[in-house]
Amino acid sequence: MTAGRAAPRLAAALALGCAATAVLGCAVWSGPPLGVDDEEARRSLRSARIAFARRDGVYLARGDGSQARRLAGAGREATGSVAFVAAMTTAQDAVLHLTLDELDVRDGTGIDPALNILELSGGGVAGRRRIRLAPLLPPGADGRIRPSRLPGAAWSPDGASIALAARGEQEGADRILLFDRKGRPSGLFELEGIRLAPASGLAWDQEGDGLLLSAEGGEGQEGDRIVRLCLEPGARRGWISPLAPGRDPAPSPAGARLAVVRDAPGGPSDIVLLDGAGKEVERFQRPAGRALHHLFWSADGRYLYYHSLASTGPLGLIEVGMLRCLDTRTRKVFDLLRLG
Repeated sequence: MTAGRAAPRLAAALALGCAATAVLGCAVWSGPPLGVDDEEARRSLRSARIAFARRDGVYLARGDGSQARRLAGAGREATGSVAFVAAMTTAQDAVLHLTLDELDVRDGTGIDPALNILELSGGGVAGRRRIRLAPLLPPGADGRIRPSRLPGAAWSPDGASIALAARGEQEGADRILLFDRKGRPSGLFELEGIRLAPASGLAWDQEGDGLLLSAEGGEGQEGDRIVRLCLEPGARRGWISPLAPGRDPAPSPAGARLAVVRDAPGGPSDIVLLDGAGKEVERFQRPAGRALHHLFWSADGRYLYYHSLASTGPLGLIEVGMLRCLDTRTRKVFDLLRLG
């Protein structure tokens, strides 16, 4: 899949994950049974928690997808507000997610983007904050933006900071916004020489002084690539260095491996594990689903979660967003939850 083809498909996958409920209504899932059918994996996964976004809000569940419960709604749900890009701190004491109001499912645009922070305590929500992003992310001429303008958001390893990727309307206007734990702006880095890939995520490196970004392939390059942005205190521009082909970077909890999605030209995607130097050490070819995105690891570094599309309906003509889990030891994939 070339960069030109991958970007619209990824953006469509994100928009579908946000708006699937509005489009599908009560469509019945006709794929494999949902859940973890391996007893060892089930025991391991149930001991942890995961956070994820559905159209109607952000949810917390056991690691096997069971006992899912909504922590917060998408916002002004009566006006078609949607939630997307959820992430939880390493300490599992806070969750962030993005929202967009008045989603138009015809063109996938909305208004009033926001960063939302939920403080957790005792399994419940102890505090909520909503940070409006419109002043930092000007909309288009029609006053509306697409979810792909916000490729991703992530907590720093210590849970003290948040990084948010923002695509500008035009080339050369992409930036990284930094916030503290309370959502107060703490930094801004303007990106030069690269264009953020839409709906492609970002991640902090293990040291917490750099970010791993997904950039569109440059001239003569096929597919997206992972680059590292060095966060120099007080600077508006950071040093950018290339790492490897791929997108949606997800460092393992110990930092020894980096999982990325690598798109084959004109074909399906693989999940590839890299070492610290960007060298491939393992590859999971064509795991279940299409338009793979939003990778994240289990706390023990064995399982990889990802979002993707799946077909359902009597003729398999309806696509729904799915949360899936890959066991990196057995190479089995579990379909955990419908996101539509």
